[in-house]
Amino acid sequence: MMPLLSIFAAGAHTTDWEGHDGEEFVYVLEGAVEVSFYERESVTLSRGDSFTYGGREACAMRNPTRREAQLFIVICPPIF
Repeated sequence: MMPLLSIFAAGAHTTDWEGHDGEEFVYVLEGAVEVSFYERESVTLSRGDSFTYGGREACAMRNPTRREAQLFIVICPPIF
């Protein structure tokens, strides 16, 4: 497992649509984040929401708000 704290500034977003082996768990500590998938509908998560998905699902994340978002993410197995 690879746990990490990910901080998205207001309006920040990831820039790739790469997938990876394994699974991801995302828990929103503060703010909100929109998770967009290449092959299915986007999901918007707010403080206290969680979400899990297969790492091979290509996705991108963005903070659609004017406030910082803090995410606790666990990737299994580690990608590094």
